[in-house]
Amino acid sequence: MELLFAKRLRELRKEKGLSQIQLGELLGYGYTTISGYETGRNEPSYADLIRICQALDVSADYILGISGVRRPYAILEKGDLIRLHNRAMELAKECRKHLAF
Repeated sequence: MELLFAKRLRELRKEKGLSQIQLGELLGYGYTTISGYETGRNEPSYADLIRICQALDVSADYILGISGVRRPYAILEKGDLIRLHNRAMELAKECRKHLAF
């Protein structure tokens, strides 16, 4: 699980457009700490894990590899709802193709 944490931390940091130095500064520590997390040499404390999740706007379950859902309790915005509706309609059409009525 720790390797998935390292991979997801790096991916999330890059998605936010942050360098290791910038993320370290945001969290109040040096880039070597972030580097250590991303290579799997070190693991954050619980308190630091919470701060990382808050800074990167993801759940601890996601960054630890327990879940594939980044923000399970996030409030959906209008664009999100439209995309979900459209995807549900596509899936319904696909299911109808495979079902014989």
